[in-house]
Amino acid sequence: MKTLKIAILLCIAANFAISCSSDEFSENTPQSPQNYNTHKAGGGGNPPQPVANNVVTIAGNQPGYADGTGTAALFMFPRGLCKDASGNVYVADYANHKIRKITPANVVTTFAGSSNGYANGTGTAAQFSYPFGLCMDSSGNLFVSEAYGRIRKITPAGVVSTFVYLVAALPPGIAYSPDDICIDSLDNIYVADVNNELIHKITPAGVVSTFAGSTLGYADGTGTAAQFNNPAGICTDSSDNIYVSDAGNVKVRAISPAGVVTTLAGSTAGYNDGAPASAQFNNLAGMCVNGNVIYVTDDHRIRKIAITNGTVYTMAGGAFAGDVDAVGANARFNAPQGVVFANSKLYVADTFNSKIKTVTP
Repeated sequence: MKTLKIAILLCIAANFAISCSSDEFSENTPQSPQNYNTHKAGGGGNPPQPVANNVVTIAGNQPGYADGTGTAALFMFPRGLCKDASGNVYVADYANHKIRKITPANVVTTFAGSSNGYANGTGTAAQFSYPFGLCMDSSGNLFVSEAYGRIRKITPAGVVSTFVYLVAALPPGIAYSPDDICIDSLDNIYVADVNNELIHKITPAGVVSTFAGSTLGYADGTGTAAQFNNPAGICTDSSDNIYVSDAGNVKVRAISPAGVVTTLAGSTAGYNDGAPASAQFNNLAGMCVNGNVIYVTDDHRIRKIAITNGTVYTMAGGAFAGDVDAVGANARFNAPQGVVFANSKLYVADTFNSKIKTVTP
């Protein structure tokens, strides 16, 4: 994740003169048929069914900034994603310093933010600086992690304020680096502090504490007895268990509501599907949960993990970067980051392609 941030900034500085360039488990969520570019044949008068693992670009085209519908909209290295109760998807448009909104009809608008900076205000009167992660509380307030250790809050009306400044709330002398964020059923926010190997907890009242992690390393344990190495993505399930893409340790970790850290899947760096102890990851990033499944981005692939037994599968993508809408391993992404499950499909921030894609489950 640290390398990715540097690469994104280099892309910006170069004026974009690059082309960044049989499941064994149930998700406990019924999947309703949708219209996609590719369908299985529907015989006997039945409607066509969506093809599993079909990748489709639903918004974005090339690096830039424009509101619009579908590929008429433009993003600049989109990162975090989250959804609201109406199926709208919000995008941390990293290098445009804005928060974008995508309706279920793929209409893209700017929800908040203008130029790079720091200013509270309403809608485009506010400023962000490299927004990373997003999550939404039970009242529909959107929270944003951004550079310089800030967590911002956006009300449903688009009013932006500063919720927490980690540098002021935690021990001094440390450069806090909030990357991804998530939220539990009690509206507690959890922050993956990527440079400090920590997971922070922020209560609805804005009280900040370190929930898990200590120094750089790898160790399971409770609270600060555990160790992480470059924790990048973070998400919660319906039971308030937390999952962390521990990028430097190439493992997916689980944290119970009581702060007990265990390893769910992953071994050494590489690429391998299968049982948790033999599965391999290479560059873990964003993640989300739907039912009993964790979706996680890994290099140029989308992987999924069964929460019940830790078995790892590859959903879509391949070993090399590219930009191809297709099914499964024939699809290509370029360093995808955020993911969120909404409207019966997985939304993916295909970061270096500056696009938002969906994958059918």
